[in-house]
Amino acid sequence: MRYDVGPHSLKCGSHAGAVRHVQEKGVRAAALDFHDPRGGFVEGNYYIWVGQFDGTILANGATPEARGQKTWNLKAADGRLFIQEIVEGARTKGKGWCDYPWKNPATGRTEQKSTYYEAVDGAFVACGIYRGRRADVERAGELRRSA
Repeated sequence: MRYDVGPHSLKCGSHAGAVRHVQEKGVRAAALDFHDPRGGFVEGNYYIWVGQFDGTILANGATPEARGQKTWNLKAADGRLFIQEIVEGARTKGKGWCDYPWKNPATGRTEQKSTYYEAVDGAFVACGIYRGRRADVERAGELRRSA
């Protein structure tokens, strides 16, 4: 399934659905669901992640062990404090996009990543896409599935 959010198409279990899930269940209960690979919020390399406004990760569908990590000072490949940018945007605008270079686990290369975020219940819910060469991303996904 594909879901459209802003100018980009995201394939990540529906960001809007994730926001509704947080509104219905509360951020902590929903965060547990975002870790479940069969819960509808993780699809291949697309996943929902949730953070508190102090930068603490509450959920990361791709890396459940990230839960509880303090990421306030986490830097993108260009040195920018992108978590702080996401938190500031979520606090002041409620939702938006943050673009930053990040290592794509599907290709092993640093690529431009666009993350859509939305403030909900004192936290932010986010989902990102890599904007690298489409053929490389698709080929990497095929290789991972056949391994």
